[in-house]
Amino acid sequence: MAGKSKAPKPGTDGWRLHEELAAAFTEADRSLRRLRGRDSQLPPGHIGHSRFELMFLLRDLQPCSMNDLAKAAGFSAPSISRMLEALEADGFVFRVRSESDRRLVMVALTDLGRELVDARGKFWGDRWLEALEDVDLAEIADATEVLRRIADVFGDPDVPVPQADAIKAPAAKKKKK
Repeated sequence: MAGKSKAPKPGTDGWRLHEELAAAFTEADRSLRRLRGRDSQLPPGHIGHSRFELMFLLRDLQPCSMNDLAKAAGFSAPSISRMLEALEADGFVFRVRSESDRRLVMVALTDLGRELVDARGKFWGDRWLEALEDVDLAEIADATEVLRRIADVFGDPDVPVPQADAIKAPAAKKKKK
């Protein structure tokens, strides 16, 4: 990144830039959640974004065990199993028992699944490139670093996040008669 700076102070331009970055990140996050939320409104046979992301990940890992796919995707094994059931029913993936370890279920894309991943990948890739065509490559490199740092802020499951029960409510004032 260009240069290190000290933490901004409230009321400064640096503080406002950090607030704008947080707002832009939140906006991007909400946009992605809305995209995923529309998944439940799709007719049968249509693949929503969450399942597409799983298929996209599977393309690079296949064949792999369902457990390895669940870990890579950051989902629970039961969630992955449900998603793969639907994808298998629609002919986009197939599952087979491992020859070397019969306890493992291996999963891979079908030809139709690969075609869909390629078509969707091109669609989103083209939109991505169009949206960023006038952005300098150094800015993209800086943005990549910033997004990785933001991911680290939210990605650590061991950070104790304050909860309501940890905040002491002010003592109720007695009413004067």
